[in-house]
Amino acid sequence: MDKIMKQLVPQARKVQDKPVDGNWTVGNIQVELEGIALAIRQLQAREMKFADSAKARTVYRRKIVHLKARSDKLIAEIKDKYGVVVTEEHKKSGIFPWHNSVVSVSNQFQVVNAWMLEQRFREEVTQTEKEMANFIENVGLVGFRYLNEM
Repeated sequence: MDKIMKQLVPQARKVQDKPVDGNWTVGNIQVELEGIALAIRQLQAREMKFADSAKARTVYRRKIVHLKARSDKLIAEIKDKYGVVVTEEHKKSGIFPWHNSVVSVSNQFQVVNAWMLEQRFREEVTQTEKEMANFIENVGLVGFRYLNEM
């Protein structure tokens, strides 16, 4: 997991909010498009799950519109420069024409995300065990003090 995470972090930093210009390699554009597709799907899921007011939905939709505009620029760039055709269906599904047997950034992100969730849950279990032990110890001390006072 650490290996995958170490691979994803530099890729994300390399393309984070940089303007699309002629200096981008096809690999950078592909990784950015995959990341944007994943981010859009996550924002849409959050909107459906957590946005309980029009104001909250508007916040998510603004972010989605910004990401869609950025992906459109990248799609135009990759089509003009490298001749790769990316359709709306590719954007929605997150499965792009260059995915043959290579694991996509989206899949790598999901693996790392699941691994991190597992780590958090293990930490929570350990922390809960410690808190329960402390509670039982304190209850015993209070009970012992109470018996000594009688």
